[in-house]
Amino acid sequence: MRQSYSATRVGASDDSMGSMRAHLYNRRVPLMRAQFDAIVGGDVGRSVSQKLASDETDFNRRLLSGYQYAGAACVDSHPERSFLMLAIALESVILGRDTNSELSHQLGNRVAHLIGSGLNGRKLVAKTINELYRRRSKIVHTGEYGVSRTDAALMWFYCITALNMLVVAPAFSSFKTSAELEEWFRDRVLDGPNHM
Repeated sequence: MRQSYSATRVGASDDSMGSMRAHLYNRRVPLMRAQFDAIVGGDVGRSVSQKLASDETDFNRRLLSGYQYAGAACVDSHPERSFLMLAIALESVILGRDTNSELSHQLGNRVAHLIGSGLNGRKLVAKTINELYRRRSKIVHTGEYGVSRTDAALMWFYCITALNMLVVAPAFSSFKTSAELEEWFRDRVLDGPNHM
């Protein structure tokens, strides 16, 4: 990993010198050509490239916007900003623009139906997403600092997995509008066993 450094001066406003605090970040990982080709040439890279080259649709615009936010998160060395950018990527793609109530609950359920496997897997995904969303709310609403490596890694995992699923899963390959994705999520919530 390539190391990068930043420094801040800390001291009273009347103290011209103050003290310097250095910060070390290990966030940049250089890729070799073979690794880059494997990423770009894989199913996800190929599908994203096709979406970029194809006619612009509402669904593609929504999905590519999520990848832009996720990409910005991956190069931001500030942990809280990076975490928030991943949350924005996930929310903007999964919730869409017309969702305005029970955001945490809806986000958890939708991500669970998108990437969770079986009932227990979906319960775990929904619970974890709700916990991460509470963390995001504390950063946004109270300015709280300190994102743990675990929370950052989980947010990255769920965000990238959800975006990649929307790109490569056959269920979404013909989608042109956001309304189709909204309908898919509604169908997941309403579908289930008949008890009558």
